[in-house]
Amino acid sequence: MIIGAQKAGTTALKNYMGEHPEILSHLQLEYAFFTIDDEYKTGFEKGFDKYLPDYQKNETRKVVAKGAAMHYNEHSLKRLAEHNPECKVVFVIREPVDRTYSAYQMEVFSGWLKRDFKEIIPILENNQKNDELYQSFITKSLYSDQLPVVYKYFKKDQVRLVLYEEFKDDPVAVCKDLFTWLGVDGSFVPDITVKHNVSRKAKSATFSTMLHKLRRNDNLVKKITKAILPYSTFTRIGNSLIEMNKSSNKMEPLDDEVNAHLKKFFEPYNNQLSELSGVDLSRWEKEAMR
Repeated sequence: MIIGAQKAGTTALKNYMGEHPEILSHLQLEYAFFTIDDEYKTGFEKGFDKYLPDYQKNETRKVVAKGAAMHYNEHSLKRLAEHNPECKVVFVIREPVDRTYSAYQMEVFSGWLKRDFKEIIPILENNQKNDELYQSFITKSLYSDQLPVVYKYFKKDQVRLVLYEEFKDDPVAVCKDLFTWLGVDGSFVPDITVKHNVSRKAKSATFSTMLHKLRRNDNLVKKITKAILPYSTFTRIGNSLIEMNKSSNKMEPLDDEVNAHLKKFFEPYNNQLSELSGVDLSRWEKEAMR
């Protein structure tokens, strides 16, 4: 299970790994069964059939799934551990300032968020942890708070931390290492020419807002469409509509003042994470100085 982090290449990693002939993965962006209460209540078999309808009774392929919200949701980790205590867990971590701003840009693209990211400065200075911006973006980048919870449910040798920056530089090497770790052919080379879930400006803010409303679970159009179409078709249409609204323009770079505040804020958390995990995070510091 790829448990996160959001905006750290988890979609690409899941899709590249899913190309392996000994691995089965899901079409949907997220395997949300362990996270969404209503889905979990329906039982594992029904949820599994929803995400992996091609699974056969005598299936020998390894299942690789992705739930990018799981690293900060303890109840979902607990559910996963109860279902399969031997599950191997991949936690992709991205330099927290970049991840935080990328996540903000994604939500702006989605059409519901209208606030200026510069508001994060007084929020941090005044320790306003209940503010929407803090809860939505800062909290999810506090990996040193989240990793101990992961270790609470899974042994350390079952957990693999992957640096997003290393995956971005050499996705084939990362995938091949994970293939070997999972016990499948480590020589397989996935097709990395296809890019997944790339952040871009929206062509139409109005269309983004409309899509956001359509994606709500209580939306009548969504309910009717899901009832008529096969789930795989419904998912493909939804993903296509999102991609269709992406322009060729990249998001604006992060403001220097905000960047400085965030770097200072995350520094002690990064130090704690390095001590806890044993992973060398000096690359984050070096790239921040460029």
